[in-house]
Amino acid sequence: MLTILSILPGLLKEYYPLIFIIIFYAFIFVWGRVAENEQYLMMILKLFPKNAQAHFDLGYFLSQKNTDLDKAEKELRQAIAIKPQFYSAYYELLSVLEKKTNGELDLEKQCQKMFLLFPKDPFAYIHMGHIYRSRDLSVEAEQCYKKAIALAPRLSNAYDNYARFLVSQEKFLEAEPVCRKAIELEPGKASSYLPFAYVLLKLEKYPAAEKQYLRLIARTPKDPAPYIMLGELFRIQNRYDDAEKILKKAISVCPQDENMLEGLAEFYERSGRIDEAEQAYRKAIDLNPGESSNYFQLGMLLHLQHQRYAEAEVLFLKGLELNPQDETALYNLACIKSILQDSESAFHYLQMAIEKNFDRTWAWDDKDLEWLRKESRFAEIVGVRPEKK
Repeated sequence: MLTILSILPGLLKEYYPLIFIIIFYAFIFVWGRVAENEQYLMMILKLFPKNAQAHFDLGYFLSQKNTDLDKAEKELRQAIAIKPQFYSAYYELLSVLEKKTNGELDLEKQCQKMFLLFPKDPFAYIHMGHIYRSRDLSVEAEQCYKKAIALAPRLSNAYDNYARFLVSQEKFLEAEPVCRKAIELEPGKASSYLPFAYVLLKLEKYPAAEKQYLRLIARTPKDPAPYIMLGELFRIQNRYDDAEKILKKAISVCPQDENMLEGLAEFYERSGRIDEAEQAYRKAIDLNPGESSNYFQLGMLLHLQHQRYAEAEVLFLKGLELNPQDETALYNLACIKSILQDSESAFHYLQMAIEKNFDRTWAWDDKDLEWLRKESRFAEIVGVRPEKK
């Protein structure tokens, strides 16, 4: 008893911050004061400025909120500086860097650090696989995903990420058994069923794919993806009534979800019901005017199907205000300006699209750019025809 009492002050001193953090989480999760998370985490950090866990908790919270990734990165780096072997902080830092569009080089450096500190960690290889995949280094990416599986053959996440990579490479036959393994290891993980259903669709195993999409809808009724893909499956089979029915059901389940309306709009567009597609895209924009993709989709529709170029231009410009990095929208503006014989504006947008890595070869055969190809500037911007290389 005396021994316990003698060490109690030391234990309290060491675990004092942890006790506060545990009380904090009890307060948050039991009483539901989620909106005040950041405020209380900042308070804990002021009390314990050199506590790695306190920095990690604030960084993790900000990362999950996706509102201040710079601050999240700063707090996670501070946690690592205080405790260099803090695995969870490295892992969350990788997640933050992935979310930040300009963090790729630093992301690679952090992966290399994880390789050194935790040489048998599969997640470092998964993240590195993502980096290689983003750079179109498919051989290196595949090696990383396979290494993750070799290190953790019972980790469904490793198989899930490898399966998604194979799908991105359109290696559907190879992807099917990998998808099945991911589901076998973690049957309760709903997200693994989506790529599996898509693989079955691409392999034309339509009844099996339909079964998986229906299972997903039952498990995650407010997720738009399975409804949209099931609608596409029905459309491929010329089951237009079923496709429209499932997409309208999706909208009735989530009337405020613009993704559902976008899925219905795409179905109408692919089915040749252009006016209905336009109405659905406009409703999606009304629901979420801050989402650029619906402006781009509607702009494409008006450009290609209605030749309403002035309206399409306005939509592309609005979308670019929200997402100025979209090279396809810039390219389509170049097409519109070319059709209207405004060559100066057309070359301006074409140059911007090429600078953002739009596929140069496409421009040589695009009828919309016929007016531009008469000028020498076109080849200067786009480069020579592929066959002349």
